[in-house]
Amino acid sequence: MLVDHQMDPHGPMPTLARVGIELRLRPEWNTLEYFGRGPHENYPDRKSGAALGRYRSTVADQYVPYGVPQDNAAKQDVRWLTLENKQQAGLLIVARGEPLAMTALPYTTGDLEKATHLNHLQARDFVVLHLDVRQRGVGNGVDAVKREDTDFLLNQYAVDPRPYAFSYWLRPWEGDARPAEWARAERPLVSEPFITRDDRGQVLITSNLPRTEIRYGVQPSAPSPTAAYTQPFPLIGNASVRAVAVLKPYGRSRVTERSFSQLVVDAPRITPANTYFYQTCRITLSAATKGAAIHYTLDGSEPDQRAPRYEGPFVIDRETTVRAAAFKEGYEKSATASAAFKPCMMEKGVRVNYFVGRWRALPDFFHLTPDRTESVTRIRLQDIETNQDHYALQFLAILFIREPGVYTFYTGSNDGSRLYVDGREVVSNDFPHGYSEESGKIELQPGRHLLEVRYFQNGGGQDLLVFWEGPHFSRQEIPATAFE
Repeated sequence: MLVDHQMDPHGPMPTLARVGIELRLRPEWNTLEYFGRGPHENYPDRKSGAALGRYRSTVADQYVPYGVPQDNAAKQDVRWLTLENKQQAGLLIVARGEPLAMTALPYTTGDLEKATHLNHLQARDFVVLHLDVRQRGVGNGVDAVKREDTDFLLNQYAVDPRPYAFSYWLRPWEGDARPAEWARAERPLVSEPFITRDDRGQVLITSNLPRTEIRYGVQPSAPSPTAAYTQPFPLIGNASVRAVAVLKPYGRSRVTERSFSQLVVDAPRITPANTYFYQTCRITLSAATKGAAIHYTLDGSEPDQRAPRYEGPFVIDRETTVRAAAFKEGYEKSATASAAFKPCMMEKGVRVNYFVGRWRALPDFFHLTPDRTESVTRIRLQDIETNQDHYALQFLAILFIREPGVYTFYTGSNDGSRLYVDGREVVSNDFPHGYSEESGKIELQPGRHLLEVRYFQNGGGQDLLVFWEGPHFSRQEIPATAFE
């Protein structure tokens, strides 16, 4: 049996740990043999010391007993594998086209994530087999999250959320057969081509087999797939693309069809958004869709192409609701982006807004009504009366900067916190966690700047510490004099 997988993600997604399929197989198929890299575990960025070869072991022996249970036992560049019972009968899997990554264990991914000690793991009554077309490298955890901010070499081992396709053969297996010979043999079945369209409207048609010719047609103008596909082509409006793969001497694949709706312009981004400001606020609009024009309003009304066109950053000095939409010929109008801005005209001290509720991340304070508001002289958790359990705090203050330069801000918190200066996020330390400290830098000019610190408590221990470091002073708590 030939199995084809085609995956086309939609919407914003983070980089991924793996792309593939999980199979749950009979527990008696507990002997693994494969041709790939081994015998020890290996990953895309840690495989050069694992030789290509033929290896055999039990599924249980594949497990690598790290001190804390975690993903393990991966094998790269696997051409074929068998899983057998004691009678040497079972299943043969052969990669078609590019080799695959493989993991065979008696535990699920969820089992490994939940267990904190080895004795928490209980073997399942089935074999868990992962076949992956792409796996993230083990040294790529931090880089995968911050890939937009770095040119670090390990970017090549991140798993981007893009289209993927892969194929493999499944067949019953008897131990006296020869898997290598069966794996090398060609079979007269041609996989269907994979049709995708990116956010720029370019249609890409691919095959995971070498030497394959692709023919296509775009309905309704060309209902039959007869044109030779040689390169991506633009398709913005409503249409269906039909395609077939031809591989000599085996013939043609089945015709595959993919329907696309008219492209919609991405909603513009308003920076900053939903924030307070001191005296004035500089606002920037940006469009992700290349060549799109942005039109906006400042009175909360719906923008159309008669509204002012965005030509560059603008400044507001009063409470304002900015609404913006993007337009491009041939595309549908974008969704409308909206952001509200409120002046904060306090002259000294720190205003504290106290909210009662349960959150797993910092809430949107801008659209919440505080349960209580008070004034303090410094940003200190111990100065605020709280329920000690589930609550959130928003600190607002005018920060007086006396000399220009780069300033470093720190928040240490249990649970989450964030720090903003003039609506710009400087420190991100969000989500439930034990005490953890993060920092960020910002260049500031002399004068008044709006400082905002957000914090939430999700039960258990609680703590919030805020420090800064300037061009000519070392790290210290922000003194009350900085808010006068």
